[in-house]
Amino acid sequence: AGAPVTAPIPPPATSTTPTADTNSTINAPVGDGPPPAKKARTEDDLESEALWLTKVTGSITVTVQIPSTAPNPDWKLDGRRLSVSMDIAAPVSTLKSFVQDETGLPCSKQKLSYEGLFLKDACTLAYYNMNTGAVVQLLIKERGGKKK
Repeated sequence: AGAPVTAPIPPPATSTTPTADTNSTINAPVGDGPPPAKKARTEDDLESEALWLTKVTGSITVTVQIPSTAPNPDWKLDGRRLSVSMDIAAPVSTLKSFVQDETGLPCSKQKLSYEGLFLKDACTLAYYNMNTGAVVQLLIKERGGKKK
């Protein structure tokens, strides 16, 4: 009578169900919104500046997309794209100075965005993992005050 009791115990038959489960978990992320490539980057996703400087050295060409509307007529914001060659170790503030020279938009009014990150003046282009061909968006910093 002891032998028939041990017969139903072997679990290999049930081990086929976990493989079906792994399939369902593999399929689950597909419907889980956009693919990771579309996700906005955070500074945590960046490679370290030191590591980036081992891969990219010297000058890179950065393109700045200028907006086509200016709240101030003195600013030359006409939707063009400015290309500039800059040292990879240059701070973002250097890029802002170039934009100011080209457009008349003061550095204090500029907000630069690259791959979903807003650029801090003190950080370098390498910090943001830029390379030749990087496209930076220029936005105008809106201060609080009158609502339109």
